Amino acid sequence: MSNRAYTILAAVVIISSLLAAASYGQNEPNKPNEPNHFSAAALGPVPDQVLGVIRSTDNRHIVIVAAKGTNKMQAFIDGRAELEYDEIGQGSIIFSPDGNHLAYSAKNNGKWFVVADGKAGPEYDTIGKDTIIFSPDSKRLAYAASKGIYWMVVTDGRVGQQYDSIVTKGSLFSPNSKRTAYAAHRNNKLLVVIDGNAQQEYDSIAAIVFSPDGKRVAYSAQKNKKQVVVVDGIAGAGYDGIAEGTPIFSPNSRHITYVIKKGYKWQTVVDVNTGPEYDGIGKGLPPVFSPDGTRIAYVARKDYKWLVVIDGNAQPEYTDIWAGSIVFSPDSKRVAYAAGKGGKWVAVVDGQAQAEYDNIRDGVIIFSPDSKRLAYVAQNGGKWTAVIDGQAGTEYYGLGGIAFSPDSKRIAYVVQKGMKRVVVVDGALGPEYDDISAPIFSMDSKNTAYGSRDNSKSYIVVNDNAGPEWDGIVCGPATSGENGFEAILARSGVLYRVLWKP
Repeated sequence: MSNRAYTILAAVVIISSLLAAASYGQNEPNKPNEPNHFSAAALGPVPDQVLGVIRSTDNRHIVIVAAKGTNKMQAFIDGRAELEYDEIGQGSIIFSPDGNHLAYSAKNNGKWFVVADGKAGPEYDTIGKDTIIFSPDSKRLAYAASKGIYWMVVTDGRVGQQYDSIVTKGSLFSPNSKRTAYAAHRNNKLLVVIDGNAQQEYDSIAAIVFSPDGKRVAYSAQKNKKQVVVVDGIAGAGYDGIAEGTPIFSPNSRHITYVIKKGYKWQTVVDVNTGPEYDGIGKGLPPVFSPDGTRIAYVARKDYKWLVVIDGNAQPEYTDIWAGSIVFSPDSKRVAYAAGKGGKWVAVVDGQAQAEYDNIRDGVIIFSPDSKRLAYVAQNGGKWTAVIDGQAGTEYYGLGGIAFSPDSKRIAYVVQKGMKRVVVVDGALGPEYDDISAPIFSMDSKNTAYGSRDNSKSYIVVNDNAGPEWDGIVCGPATSGENGFEAILARSGVLYRVLWKP
């Protein structure tokens, strides 16, 4: 793979790209920022020939892949240079879930290997694309590799059995990080390998899923033109179809559900109980369990009408239900979804339809962390509004990035005001900027932060007060401790980690 496989971007574009992330769709306030609220520590220079940028999911770390001369590549982690290689696998760089570890594939002298935390592993002919994965606890690492015509999974440095090919479907690790499962080809058949042990062969295998406690494993498979669900090694009855994305386990690991097709009809199965027949179920998405695992809801079609079924009870019919809009509150007691009604859209909350709108942005409805409040973004005409606890706010030409504070008492979002963008916190408009990232709250809910850009300069804005000027925001802001924030920014070709504390 040559350097040309990477999209070469100017560094100034890369380091400011976070600002495009905001989509457009009371506690005691802190004192205004003082200069000593911000501190900055240099991390290292921005490389010259930037090929790509990868950010950790917690928005605290960044990897920049750069070309070195005409035939070498190098990764820079938070400004720290790794070793040079002939090639770094495109799209292979992955952070661990906690953001503290990094791995990627690299090639030297025609051989591929995985580099984990700066250390190169054994050499192979190929490292499987998109197969490098950390366990949920960030302590384990696995990937698929080939030698000659055979493939194997390498877990924590241990090489597994050889197969004709490896198929990664879903996460390889169980949620408790103790177990592994993947699909493999052998003699034109597919089988699942669980904890290193090969299971029964099938004609095809779909997504493999562990229960949240890691004790159970399930997948759908096909044999002799019939599809079955295999749970803990035992295959169930054969059906004409098993819906994509199923089976799934409940968050408490006590229940399993999947959607089956018999003839032209679809039904849900929860444990051993089969639900009523419908003309369609799910719109391509699986049923939704409540966070405590005791409740379940799904979308169903009856003739030309759509409805939501909650705990086995069919709700009122609508002309449409927004796919993926069903959401339970964190305490599992409440449920909401977006429904189409005569060309309009309504949020249905606890069985009651709210006001009609032309659109509900992406069908997304969010509950506050304490489950008592609810918000979504709605459109009437060409303007958008934040609907909070059933009350529509001021209308704007653009609105997005809506979020509750951790204590559920505050809410913030971004709006379009003329040619400028503004953050609204608790109903109050902040300063105007050319561009703004989605706002976040500190863990104690007392502070807000977001990235902004104005007149080609970038800022971290905390509690509506802009910090020092920077050339660009590389990643962040993210929370830091109970009441602070952190970000990586660039100035004069150097990366800095910037902290804000009250």
